[in-house]
Amino acid sequence: FTNNVLIAIVTMISKGFFLIVVLAFMMNVNALASITIIFSVVGVYVLIYKGLRNRLLSNGQHISKSMTNLYSFIAESLNGIKETKFYQLENYYLEKYIEDSDTIAKKTASSQIISIVPKSVIEFIIFSTLVTILIYLYGSGNLTENLPVITFFLSFFVGVSGYPQAIIN
Repeated sequence: FTNNVLIAIVTMISKGFFLIVVLAFMMNVNALASITIIFSVVGVYVLIYKGLRNRLLSNGQHISKSMTNLYSFIAESLNGIKETKFYQLENYYLEKYIEDSDTIAKKTASSQIISIVPKSVIEFIIFSTLVTILIYLYGSGNLTENLPVITFFLSFFVGVSGYPQAIIN
């Protein structure tokens, strides 16, 4: 309990406090840009979450069903070991075991990939937005005037890039 739950709670509280402080500073520096960034990131994250939620749920159900089948096949084959050997059912149980093991492996890998996607997409959107803003400001000649604000928002991006995934875990 203490190793997993307590550390996760303390980590979430500390990261939440950090986010609140950084968001307060962002609002102080440039409120309109901060609100735009916050709503954009939250909006994209919610859209991604809603789009992938059903797939994760389906994967979890398949994994659960396959794990139940695995345990029942193992129990059946070991409880009736004499019948299994007498009727030469080893290959039958092996094929069923392999089939459900493959399902578990594929669905687990799919779920792990899906859990990484929201963080990567959000980081890509934020980074490409910052690069676009830099290119625009460089082209308009206002880069040196806005460089401190851009640096601040860039440090926000670097500091917060791991938080959505950490909160999910």
